[in-house]
Amino acid sequence: MLIFLVGFIVFLVVYFLIGYYIRFYGFKVGQEIREDAPKHHILKKGTPTAAGVIFITIPSIFSFFVLLKYANLYLSLLFIILVLGSMLIGFIDDYFKIINKRNLGLKARHKIFLQIIITTLSFLLLYFSNSFFVNNFNINFTQIKVVNSVYDLGYIGYYLFLFFLISGVSNATNLTDGLDGLAATLSIITLIGFIIICLMFSKLVFVSIVLFFIFSLIAFLIYNFPKAKVMMGDSGSLSLGALFTFLAIILKIEPVLLFLGFMFFIVTLSVILQVIYFKITKGKRLFYITPLHHHYEMLGYTEKEILLRFSLLHSLVVFIGISILKFY
Repeated sequence: MLIFLVGFIVFLVVYFLIGYYIRFYGFKVGQEIREDAPKHHILKKGTPTAAGVIFITIPSIFSFFVLLKYANLYLSLLFIILVLGSMLIGFIDDYFKIINKRNLGLKARHKIFLQIIITTLSFLLLYFSNSFFVNNFNINFTQIKVVNSVYDLGYIGYYLFLFFLISGVSNATNLTDGLDGLAATLSIITLIGFIIICLMFSKLVFVSIVLFFIFSLIAFLIYNFPKAKVMMGDSGSLSLGALFTFLAIILKIEPVLLFLGFMFFIVTLSVILQVIYFKITKGKRLFYITPLHHHYEMLGYTEKEILLRFSLLHSLVVFIGISILKFY
């Protein structure tokens, strides 16, 4: 009951802070729209953005102290570096978009450089956590498990794998944040999947952390559901991806992220396929426009229809992913 009480407190704090943010600062931090986005998106121009700073920071504070008390310092710092570090990258991106009044923030190479820093710090913390773990929170450093086989990647291999995981999952959630309520709703479904897995593995400490973020996202979704009064911005989407990465690393279920983050990866795959097809065919397009949710907008689906269909499919694949864990 205490976990739900704290979760409700997180909900209230996030709900009122975002409401205050919209009312008093929203006109200063309006969202800029992609030039090639569907035409009706022009109506979203000026919508307050970067609310991720609020709905990520508040549950992160509570989560840090929970980890510090029941896990160890290394895992607590790993959580902060991964989640809040990614939020900082996203905030910088949002900031440049706002001041430049264009939907162009950090350059790709600058974002990659910052993600390399986060990867390096995370790698070091994982190393020391593995060497001096407390309370049986051993994370089997450098090893990943695929079905019933365990592979030791070694230090260099694991570092590269970690960078791919952090940057890949964060950018996938970022690409999915293109419709009102979409990224937040899919993230809640993914986090519910993580709660079930934590219960299966008897990792009750992480259940509380995931619940804090679910309550926080629900508070945000009240304002973000179509028609959105506020957007999460890159500060929210990048850090949500980092949160998924943190949980997958600690639970040692990295490959299962393909199921838990299914729609995020499908959306990213649509962008990759579009680029490849465009180059091979010298100018032809596989989709009307990417990411995938914009393609369905061009086909005439409303944002609510896309949100419902994506959420149902995502829920189904998350359930499948959880079901196969007994063979994992």
